[in-house]
Amino acid sequence: MERHDTEEITRRLNEVYATASSEPDPVVSKIAGQSLPKESWSPRSPESQSWRPLEAGAQIEDPCLAAPLPVAALLDAAAADNAVVGALVAKGNPEIQRREAAVAAEAILKVLEARDIAVSADQRQGILRCHDRDRLDRWLRRAVLASSAGEVISEP
Repeated sequence: MERHDTEEITRRLNEVYATASSEPDPVVSKIAGQSLPKESWSPRSPESQSWRPLEAGAQIEDPCLAAPLPVAALLDAAAADNAVVGALVAKGNPEIQRREAAVAAEAILKVLEARDIAVSADQRQGILRCHDRDRLDRWLRRAVLASSAGEVISEP
């Protein structure tokens, strides 16, 4: 990660926020007030409303985050992407789980293809439609040794 001048970053933040209102949007405040307990979103002390520099190695921890957010992730685009993915995985995001299942299904099909094992259209669709990671893991282990696609996907 490239080095960042924290004084320059703080100066830029101060420029941006010097003219911006620090009052929350009334609509957002109303929604937050209706959907969250007050202690979940309101400042607990005057200190929490002030800016303070954070070291690149620090982490932001908040009850609304499924995982701590590394400050470095805010300074580096790739690190930001990785932090978001990590938080989504920690949260059990359904889209991440769906993509992981799709990768596992493709791996099964690639193993069967590499072993010259024929897979019917119905078997292929059954493998690709499966989202159960335990089942997909079991099928992948079987695909390494099985003599047919049916043997891979058969369930007792």
